[in-house]
Amino acid sequence: MLRLSNNAIGRVLVAILATIAMLVTGVNLTPVANAAETAYNPDAPAVQVTSGVTVKVYKDKNHTQLYDPNQPVAIGQTFYGQISFDFSDAEKPTLDSPTRSYKFPDNINVKDVKSSTLYDSEGNVAGTWSINNGEVTATWNEDWLTQHPSNITSFVSFDFTLNEDAGGNDNKEHITFPGGGGDITITIDKSKVSGQKDYELNDDGTVTFTVTLKPQFAVQNMVVTDTMGSNFTFVDGSFQLDGKPVNAVVSGQKATITLGDLAKADKDGYQLTYKAQLTDAAKQLLAQGKKLDNAQNVANWTWDGSDNPGEADVTPNFSYKMVQKSNGSGTASDIKWTVKLNTGSLKADMGGYKFTDQLQGGQHYIGSYTVKDAKGKVVATGELNGSADSFNYTFPDDAGAQQYTIEYHTALNDENSTAKVNNHAEVTPPDENHPGGSDDGSYTPKGPEQPEDKNTYVTKDVDSSTAATDGKAEWTSLVKFSLMAANTDPTSVQFTDEKLEFDKASNADGSKDGGFGFDQDRKPVLTIGDKTLTEGTDYSLDKYGADAFKITFKSSNAIKAAIGKSDVQVKYWTVSDKTPGVYKNTAKVKYNGKTTSASNSYDIENTNLVNKTGSMKWDKDFDWSQIDPADTPRVLGWPTGRSMSIRAMAVSARSIHLAIRLS
Repeated sequence: MLRLSNNAIGRVLVAILATIAMLVTGVNLTPVANAAETAYNPDAPAVQVTSGVTVKVYKDKNHTQLYDPNQPVAIGQTFYGQISFDFSDAEKPTLDSPTRSYKFPDNINVKDVKSSTLYDSEGNVAGTWSINNGEVTATWNEDWLTQHPSNITSFVSFDFTLNEDAGGNDNKEHITFPGGGGDITITIDKSKVSGQKDYELNDDGTVTFTVTLKPQFAVQNMVVTDTMGSNFTFVDGSFQLDGKPVNAVVSGQKATITLGDLAKADKDGYQLTYKAQLTDAAKQLLAQGKKLDNAQNVANWTWDGSDNPGEADVTPNFSYKMVQKSNGSGTASDIKWTVKLNTGSLKADMGGYKFTDQLQGGQHYIGSYTVKDAKGKVVATGELNGSADSFNYTFPDDAGAQQYTIEYHTALNDENSTAKVNNHAEVTPPDENHPGGSDDGSYTPKGPEQPEDKNTYVTKDVDSSTAATDGKAEWTSLVKFSLMAANTDPTSVQFTDEKLEFDKASNADGSKDGGFGFDQDRKPVLTIGDKTLTEGTDYSLDKYGADAFKITFKSSNAIKAAIGKSDVQVKYWTVSDKTPGVYKNTAKVKYNGKTTSASNSYDIENTNLVNKTGSMKWDKDFDWSQIDPADTPRVLGWPTGRSMSIRAMAVSARSIHLAIRLS
């Protein structure tokens, strides 16, 4: 039943009722407007823009420094542009054709941009735009086009680089932006040719050096000068450009290679390669385990017109690693040992090398040993003497310069022992010109296998009887010292609570986290039976904060007496802002390397029966003089049997405020 004091107010309340009905059902109101003469068609094909275009190019991403055409830039430098559209009536976007596109010049590479917000010249949202394959596409919104039928302007930003062939053999690139965007000339810095230097160690012990040159323009008379450290010497006849031999003049530690004229390089550049070998003195240093002190290799390159030569250097780092022994693995009755030989970047010729393994006591050999080459093929095997404390193997003369792996097994003399055992491996070279080395490994038994501990050493209960009214809850956990072994060290037992969880009710309007936290006005209380434990004597309380705390027990008489007999009760409190939802808490106890946990929760129910949101928009033509702010609340009948009470209504020039209760 609808009761109205007069017809005018009745019409207003009917309108309000219709609005509220839409809100309850999730319907949004739209402004009152005349129907458009033309329907909006976002699927209409894009129309190319041919006029009204203005382009500016900047040096910086923030568009604060315009590009200076007289300032040379490096190949590959990024430029930052802004393109503005001032559409004529003939080309402007319309409701039935809201999409426009613009093709950038072919001699620049424009970075793609995913769909983004389009703004007009006043900063208002006008639609969306994107850049793909050198073309920008913009689609204007229906609302914006309805409100702006003419004088349409918009702008977008874009990043670009020059094409690889920019400037050709010249140092200038001319860019013409279609649609009246203007001409821009970019001056290219062609005073630099980039390059880098690398090395690779070959199987024959030589080193291949590579100089990669990447001219981004044609150069004349390219000359590379390479200076080798005193630890190396050039290998005659090894100089090549992209796999083809080139002439080089070698004088001591310096080589001069004339490459002649080079066209602009592709993405891989030009590859100049040559070989070098270690001197006998360098090999001797490395065999003694020392580092090379003069191994740097420097390349310089010049060409006609270059102001400064290009340069790149590399310092090879070579070393032998003759023995790499891993720790033992497996069980007390079968310990596996693995020794890798000759694993360094430099490979020694293993012919004539002698491998020796030495046990350090507490174990004995079992089974046999195997020797594998670099490909994993077994090349030798032999039975092990269980009463011996060592064994050895000598490599044949044709063993070669490669990695080898030796595997063998031992067993503990006392399989119940928990004492660590050690093992020493060593290789002896055939002469002083070859490197040697040694390494050690160990094995720590786990001892007799212990049964799996299936105990849970913590419980958790909660009293939330007042949580809905004052937000407070009392939590009680038991640390199960009664289940712990008699030899337990109390200082190794820790109790932590660091997991407070809040799951807000789906129709709750409260805070995001429920204000859920530990009560900072009350510290946890610990007891054993009727005895209250003392902080600092029986336990320490670490970092008691709103979201976490930790208790570490001490080796006091009270705690030691509880082991295997009694439990420690931990009582503590939390507070919340009473937001409806589920409040959950988890406690953990760490004991003997194992962590167990227990959780509990409580629920504050939501008493709101209806909670709906929606939106309203302003009707500028409504006659507000019909509303009397002093009107009393009206009670309305609903088909569902519920009623609505409008408790208050405040009217201003731009808003309506309603307080509504449904029952």
